[in-house]
Amino acid sequence: MQVEKWVVGDEYDEIVSARLKRALSDLQYAARDQWSVLAGSQDIHHWTVSGPEGQLKIESEPMFNFQLKETHY
Repeated sequence: MQVEKWVVGDEYDEIVSARLKRALSDLQYAARDQWSVLAGSQDIHHWTVSGPEGQLKIESEPMFNFQLKETHY
């Protein structure tokens, strides 16, 4: 299994998130799963989207990068 990661931003940002969602929608990707949780001061977001090229995971945490992950089997 190979995992590719692309950093979208230094941390979660509403503007970056909206642009990413629009770009994925334009590429015919649709949300399959979405959740977020507030744990102390950590606002964690997670999405799984599917499209013509497969499935992508999008994760963001305040202390880590806002990133896309693609898994190849």
